[in-house]
Amino acid sequence: MDQLNLLGKSFTYCEHSLLACKDVKFAFKLAREAISSQKSKVVSSQEKLENCVICLDDKSIDQFFSVESCTHRYC
Repeated sequence: MDQLNLLGKSFTYCEHSLLACKDVKFAFKLAREAISSQKSKVVSSQEKLENCVICLDDKSIDQFFSVESCTHRYC
């Protein structure tokens, strides 16, 4: 609980709530599906596109930058 309270101080507003285990599993399932839908899309055999999570456009993979510490990618 101490870690949760410490993390909550990082936000302007934060409300804690307890979840049933099945609800947490469902949330992880939705997150995995969302992540897999954002992965590279093959348009042709030579060009791969990836969806930018900032501008939401499909861009060529060579137009993306990668953040080393967390592996986030954006165009």
